[in-house]
This record gives sequence, C-alpha cells and structure tokens, in this order.
Amino acid sequence: MAERSTDDNGDEDTDGGRPYDAAALVGIAGNTTLDRRERLEAAQALAWTDGHLDIGAAFLTGMAKDTTGRLRKRLKWARRWLPMWLWDKVWPWKLGQDIEWVRVDAAKALAGLAGHREVGASLLVFLADDTVLDGYTRVRAARALTELEGHREVGTGLLTRFAGDSRIEGADRVRAAFCLAEADGCQDLGADLLTRFADDTTLEDSDRTAAVSNLARLAGHRDAAATLLTRFARDPALAGYHRLFMVRVLVPLDGYRDAGVALLTGIADDTTVDGTIRLDAAKDLAGANPYLRGYVDEYRDDAIALLTRLVDDAVLEGFVRRRAASTLAAMDGQRDAAAALLTRLAMDTTTVGRDRAEAAECLAELEGYQGAGVTLLTRFTEDTEFGGTHRVSAARSLTRVQDHEEAGATLLISLARNTALGGFDRMNAARTLAGMDGYERIGSKLLRELQYVSNGYGS
Repeated sequence: MAERSTDDNGDEDTDGGRPYDAAALVGIAGNTTLDRRERLEAAQALAWTDGHLDIGAAFLTGMAKDTTGRLRKRLKWARRWLPMWLWDKVWPWKLGQDIEWVRVDAAKALAGLAGHREVGASLLVFLADDTVLDGYTRVRAARALTELEGHREVGTGLLTRFAGDSRIEGADRVRAAFCLAEADGCQDLGADLLTRFADDTTLEDSDRTAAVSNLARLAGHRDAAATLLTRFARDPALAGYHRLFMVRVLVPLDGYRDAGVALLTGIADDTTVDGTIRLDAAKDLAGANPYLRGYVDEYRDDAIALLTRLVDDAVLEGFVRRRAASTLAAMDGQRDAAAALLTRLAMDTTTVGRDRAEAAECLAELEGYQGAGVTLLTRFTEDTEFGGTHRVSAARSLTRVQDHEEAGATLLISLARNTALGGFDRMNAARTLAGMDGYERIGSKLLRELQYVSNGYGS
C-alpha cells in the first residue's frame, strides 16, 4: 500500500476530505463514473506527486484522447447567447462531465509537465484540427498553443485560419479573433478581424455585437470600439437587447460615460423598443446593474424621471409599468412617490386586472402602505366587475402579503364556492388553495367537488 502523506501532527493530508496519497489519486483519475473535471484534477495532482509523473501523464494523455464525450446540443444555445466572459469563467465548471473542453485542459496540463511538452503540444494541435469537435473546443486548443513556449506561431496560425473559416460558427470565429488579439504581437491582426466581423452582415447580430464588445477590451482600440458601440446602439435595425448590450459596454469605457448614459436614456424613451428592454435601460441608469454601478451614480435624478415616465406610459404592458414602480420604490427617498404611482396603476381601469392586482400587492409590501394595498386587493377580489380570473389573482396576491395569508385563503374559498363564477376560475381558486401550506385539505376537497360537478353529477 502506498505511504500516506501526513502533516506535522501525523494526521493524513487532505484537500476537502480527499486524501493526497497516490493510490487514492489513481483511483479517482481512473474512475470513469466520476465527473471528468474531478478526474482531471486528480491526474494533475498525481503527476506532481513524487515518483508518479509518468502515470499522471498517462492519465492526462488518455483523457485528452477520450472521444466518448461530446458537447451536448443544449449547451450550444447557451454558448451563443451568454456573454463570453460569463461563459468562459462560469459555465465550463458547471455543465457536467460530457464536455470536450476537459480534453483540451488535459492536453494543456500534459504540456506543462517536464518531459511531456511536445506530446501535449501535439495533442493540442490534433484537437484544434479535429473537425468533429465543435469550434469552441478547437479555438481553446489553439489558444493553449499560443501560451506554450515554442508553439505560439502554430497557435496563432490556427486561430487566424479559424477566424477566416466560414464553415465555423460565427461565435467561434469571433472568439478566435479575440484570442489572436491577446497573443503577443498579434493584437492589431486580431483587432482588424474583430472590426471586419462587426461590419459583416452575413453574421448573426449576436456575433457582430460580440465582436464589438471584445474589441472594446483591447487597449489601444477602445476609441474605434466606442465608435462602433455608438453606431450599433443607435441602429434601429438591431434588436433592443443588442442595442442595450452595446450601451452597457460603452458606459464603463474611459471618456464615454456621458455618451453611454445618453444612449441609455434614449433606449428607455424609445417607443419602438420592447417595453422590457426600455425598463432594463432605466434600471441600469438607476444602478440596478452591478456592472454599471459606480458609473451612473451621478444620474440618479435622470433615472427617477425615466422610471416615472415608464410607469405613466399607458401604452406599455402593465407588468412593465409595475416593475418600473417597484424599481423606483427600492431607491432611497422614493418610497412615497412609488406608492403614489403604484396606487394610480392599481386604479387604472385600462390596465389588465392581473397587473392591477400585482401593483396593489407591491403597494402592500411597502413600509407604511400595507393597509392601502390590502384594501385594494380585498376590493378587487369582491368586485364582480373585475372579472373572475383577475379576482382570483387578487386573492392569490393577498395570500402573499405578510400576515394576510388567512384573509386571502378565505377569499379563495369563497371564490371557489361562488357559482356565479366560471368553472375554470373556481378550479383555479381551489388549485391555489391546494398548493398552500395548511390549506391542502380544503383545496383538494374543493377540487374534487368541482370535478364532480364538471362531470355532470351535481351543481
């Protein structure tokens, strides 16, 4: 049995409960039922354990050559729409074991071991040239080569080729160009490719905007990126979320905060843009976006004015107006103003009943305004002109107000037993009760009774 490593007190060394001894590491690295990332970490630790370099390297080689795992299709959608920085830093660690990126990481780790650099490098070249792999994995392999002494030119050559290959998905071509720009001596070439992609209308808009955002990350190219960001943010042909994304990149750039804020305001006021995007722009200005917080603090009054205009915009969907009021309520010193807006929205007969009920619920959650919100919800529930579906929504909202769950449940019971309401609304009220703690029995009983009636056995 292999000797176990111990600390100064004679206790066995562990890392989060895992023994450091070689035998345990061999067991983990060779266990194909475990997560591949865990096996990779064990193989790396094994290679750094005295006397086990070669066996660790053998495990890493096997993992780099393992073709049993393929990138799942559902991940490709996420990769296309998630910001590149989030995808790179978070998702590779969260998406399970059937991910081919572990093969690249294994080859890269192998190349970092004494006496195994060339084998690791050759595996990275093999992975980069493997057309069966998805483009993202191939780009990662090429990038790893640019970071490996003696193989930088091979890596940059591969990245240049990928960026120009129209058979590769646009998102991966953009990433290849950005990786190229990060390689020593290739920043201008990568920046030129990113600029070209930004103007390439054959690419998806998401790929073009990604190219611009990555250009903005390159020192010495931010002014050029700012010009593109501004142009894209003003382009009515682009979807609102793409335009907002461009502004979010522009605001933090040195010297462009004011221009970015003006664009944020423009999007929030643009009636051709989807209401949720307009609200997001106003929330960004209000400091709700953690990545812009600190850049927009001086524009608090502008944010308040924007949010107020959104609440008062009768053309917008009710839920957008309600969320605008809730955002305003969360801002220091704006509770009373938000309460007045929520009250006005709840009383607005041109607004959908559900949204009116939720506005009243938001009002009830504000300190000092619970009574007013509860009164409105109770009135909505009892108002025969309010519509059965919305009366149930109001009662459901009341159950969520602190200390008013019982009052809301009582109203739901009344609605479920109200023969003047349609069967669907009565069933909905009973179903809501059945899902509430402490009301499962009465809710289920009412559901059974209503089902009995719907089958023609009673009234």
